[in-house]
Amino acid sequence: MWRKDAVGMGDIWDGLDRLLDAAEDERAVAMHGLQLLAIPRWRVTGRPVPQLWVDNQRTMSVITLGLPGLLRRIRDAVTGPIVLMKGPELATLYPGTGLRPFGDLDLLVDDADAAYRALSGLDFTPEEHLAPDHAHHCTGLHVDGLPLRVEIHRRPNWVPWLTPPPVTELLAAAVPSRLGIAGISTLAPEHHALAVAVHNWRDGPLLDVGQLLDTALLGRECDPDALSRTAEAWGVRRIWGTSSRAAEALFVGEGFSLPLLIGGRHLPRVRDRSIIGAIVSRQVGSLWAQTPARAARALVTTVATDIRPPEGQQWSARPLRVGRILRGALRPLSQYTDLDG
Repeated sequence: MWRKDAVGMGDIWDGLDRLLDAAEDERAVAMHGLQLLAIPRWRVTGRPVPQLWVDNQRTMSVITLGLPGLLRRIRDAVTGPIVLMKGPELATLYPGTGLRPFGDLDLLVDDADAAYRALSGLDFTPEEHLAPDHAHHCTGLHVDGLPLRVEIHRRPNWVPWLTPPPVTELLAAAVPSRLGIAGISTLAPEHHALAVAVHNWRDGPLLDVGQLLDTALLGRECDPDALSRTAEAWGVRRIWGTSSRAAEALFVGEGFSLPLLIGGRHLPRVRDRSIIGAIVSRQVGSLWAQTPARAARALVTTVATDIRPPEGQQWSARPLRVGRILRGALRPLSQYTDLDG
């Protein structure tokens, strides 16, 4: 049902249709970021569309209409290059307007603090605090009258065991944004593909279908040789290889992906990941992403982090928490809010 005029894209959208047809849990469809894509597919196949999805669609329409004006205001207020990452830029790769949900505007600049000060002087509302693991960007800014948050990035979000690529390299190679707004750029195709893959890995290896869809679409935009050279230079060859092979296996049915079979069993039927599945994926994900020596060290670190009690909690509470995990190991992860606490 999707537009398939782009070379090599038809098989991806055919695969997505199969996944949406197999999906049974509407809440899980939204967790995978597919609810906007599912609306036209479910209507065509005669399935009822949840009202919440229709509300999401309206919200995205508001964001889409207000986005060009917002970006022009930001461009006029910020000095220097502005590189738009993820979100609306990825949405341009989808087969229609408003089919990819996003709530953040991720902007990479050469002086994040100066850009933040410039925008704080406009009608943007700063968040109250910044999470400790979000030091790669300034405190989020909420846009008055638009359900969108602006994040000014100092660097891309990167896995902790690797040094992110220099911002100067990313800015120098940036290309005009697909949104067609003067003064707004985006990352070069191979840079964008790898940055998104690493960001998704940081969130959780093979976490959801929407992330792998982004990986597949971005990969098809790249020159394979340039992508391979850059992945090698940045040290993320294994992350990209694991992610792209899983995406090809999921959407196109080509190739073999052991990580998909082990850590992505929830993906083919668009289900919520189980608690035990999330733990296994997080623990062994380091083995899929790094060289053997580095992977062994990362695995020890991950296990130690999971075992160590969170700040403010005593070691004596750990057996109770482990017991809760074991008793509910097969429950959906969304039903267990204490996995990290």
